[in-house]
Amino acid sequence: MMKKIVFYTLVFLTVSLTALFAYKRFINHKSGMKLSSSQGSEESDSVSLDKEQSELFHIAVKRVEKSRFRRTISLIGEVAAVPDRIIEVPARVPGRITTVKFVEGSQVSKGQLLAILDSPDLAKLRSAYNSARTRYSAASQNTERVRNLVSMKLAAKQEEIDSEANLKVIAAELKASEENLRANGLEPSDETSGKYHIYSPISGIVLNRNALPGALVPATQNLATVGNISELWFMAKIFEADLGKVSEGDKADIILNSYPDLVFDGNLEHIGEQVDLASRTVHARLVFRNKGRKAKIGLFGTAKVVTETGMGILVPESSIFKKNDEDMVFVRTDIRMFSARRVRVAGSEDGNVEILEGLDAGDEVVTQGVFELKSLLLKSSFGEEG
Repeated sequence: MMKKIVFYTLVFLTVSLTALFAYKRFINHKSGMKLSSSQGSEESDSVSLDKEQSELFHIAVKRVEKSRFRRTISLIGEVAAVPDRIIEVPARVPGRITTVKFVEGSQVSKGQLLAILDSPDLAKLRSAYNSARTRYSAASQNTERVRNLVSMKLAAKQEEIDSEANLKVIAAELKASEENLRANGLEPSDETSGKYHIYSPISGIVLNRNALPGALVPATQNLATVGNISELWFMAKIFEADLGKVSEGDKADIILNSYPDLVFDGNLEHIGEQVDLASRTVHARLVFRNKGRKAKIGLFGTAKVVTETGMGILVPESSIFKKNDEDMVFVRTDIRMFSARRVRVAGSEDGNVEILEGLDAGDEVVTQGVFELKSLLLKSSFGEEG
């Protein structure tokens, strides 16, 4: 009987001690959970990577410093020729084309022969001029002769008056025939043929050819269009709200849709005086140099007009992510510890974003692996909510 009492007493003590030990472990575990939860709340915007994650994510960081930035306004438009640098070359006289010495795309110089016409009308003009010149010479000599006779009282004064009047009529006819020749681009000469040589009025590129050997052409037909396209216009539109941000003389980068990697240096030359009522925009004219003749008349593109320059902190666009509709970046705080930091941005330019608030020079900002860090950040946030 005594042995049974001792046995039950030992069993009771063992069960009691086991229960007490289990209770203490439960209490300690609950306390630890509360502490861990509190620490997690304090570091809810931080992500810590283990070695394996660090190698897997290929995280890249950049130490940010203040650098020069610029703000721009984008204007949509198209390329246009400078009107004073484009000249059409007409036939001027009707005739038949006998020779053509140019093709579309040819580089021509001022005064270079383009074509030759055979024009009966031109032959008539030249003949009329030479006839008028001969008659003027004869009338001039006759007037001089009559004046001498009148001075010697061998002729009446009326003969001198009639002679001078006839000379004036013939002089007017000669003047008219000279002007007819000059109106067709010719200087008066002894030439009597109908051959008409057409020369380029400027140096440039032949933009268009409308001349075929043997073709009969009227005086109004344009045989060629010659243009100097070393400098072009970019015709754009400025929205009403942006008028106060730009001024004539502002520099601009012009990027055409056909050449997204080529930048043309431009200048905002003129801002229009009238608002288009339909689009609420104002016409703008930019002038730029045509690098390598790449720009073509009529091409569409964008002009980025520089409105402001200065010094500031820039980060790649890939570094910015959204959380709760706020712009944020990850900043490395330790070897494998990253903190999500709220920032205020001004705008982007050339793939970089200007940071107004939230970063200091020397901060190490994540440029690669942002998506992976954001995923871990959101995962930990959801875990805490659960």
